[in-house]
Amino acid sequence: PMFTATTGSLVPQPITTELRVTEHPAGGFYVAFGTGKMFDIGDDADLGVQSLYFLRDPGTGAAIARSSLKQATLANVSGGDYRSLGGLSGASGLDWSTHKGWYVDLRVGTADGERVIAPPVMSNGKALFTTFKPSNADPCISGGDSYLYTIDLATGLQREAYDTMGATVIGRQLTEGVPGGIVPLYAPPAPAA
Repeated sequence: PMFTATTGSLVPQPITTELRVTEHPAGGFYVAFGTGKMFDIGDDADLGVQSLYFLRDPGTGAAIARSSLKQATLANVSGGDYRSLGGLSGASGLDWSTHKGWYVDLRVGTADGERVIAPPVMSNGKALFTTFKPSNADPCISGGDSYLYTIDLATGLQREAYDTMGATVIGRQLTEGVPGGIVPLYAPPAPAA
């Protein structure tokens, strides 16, 4: 395989959604995907670390190791409603001559089960991901938090979605929702409904 998704301690990470691929400006292709699942018994209680990955496939057939990727980090902004990305090369983007891509673990502080269960969308050099973090251990009751991430493929930063929050803010929490595509499917009904 071109890449095997694992945590830093080599725990396998499931890839259950489609990858997204687009041309890379330095040749080859960007490959973007996330890890996680939510369809087996016990998945709602799994607090394992899942990740977003952004790889460059130069078309040589060579395997890519996680150790050859640059690690970025997530941090909460504005009370946790927004998330910022740190650890990349700033506005000029990642140095693709020294790294074969980058990744970010979906955790701020301790792991809390945030995962990707819907395929990303790619448009105009950006990848849009939704993630889901279950909050209810009862499988018969819906509940959880979703995040919507807008990430520039070249730099790892966002370029329009959250301009008022600053260039490093890449995500926003969408409370009480299950992601389907790029928007939550669940929303509380209006009081008059």
